[in-house]
Amino acid sequence: MLYTLWNDFEGIASKAKVTKKTVERMEKMNILKEDDYEIVSTGETKAENTIAWARNRLKDNGYIKSDSKRGYWELTSAGIKNAKRIKV
Repeated sequence: MLYTLWNDFEGIASKAKVTKKTVERMEKMNILKEDDYEIVSTGETKAENTIAWARNRLKDNGYIKSDSKRGYWELTSAGIKNAKRIKV
């Protein structure tokens, strides 16, 4: 997700856009399994829900801003630094 947020959206984008692009990237990498497409209690797929939880962990670790506009995910300077190191 850090890679997607930085490389596809220059560090800021809506949750919907980041989630969609991240799922697409995981599909291209063949890392999603059949159960990742099952709908969970939130109405999202398991994969989408996992991405949302990952965002919370990244926020808690200082890689995503906690004060971004509602519905948007934005990298901090630490998040950008780490995203630049990721090779996909």
